Amino acid sequence: MSFQIILTYTKEDPLVDWFEYGDDVQGIIDKHKANGNIEEWIVDDSDALKRIYKITFKNAPASLEFNSESVIEAHNSSRELHNTNNQIIGVKTYGQ
Repeated sequence: MSFQIILTYTKEDPLVDWFEYGDDVQGIIDKHKANGNIEEWIVDDSDALKRIYKITFKNAPASLEFNSESVIEAHNSSRELHNTNNQIIGVKTYGQ
């Protein structure tokens, strides 16, 4: 059964940059898409002050496997520091 995580980030200042992921993270995403762990990865940038990631995994264990990758752990830590320093608020919810 699919498992979806929705990450919604908001900011008040349009001049503040979002924390972007690099080629190393993209490589992990591509690997997990290729092996079927990630079914869909959507980034909604339709609003300059809000960014939404909708990530659909094949199941909850696939989500845990992806997030336990050392590259992803390092990226998440750096993103949280960037967001804190730049008043970007992140909310994690679960979809269907």
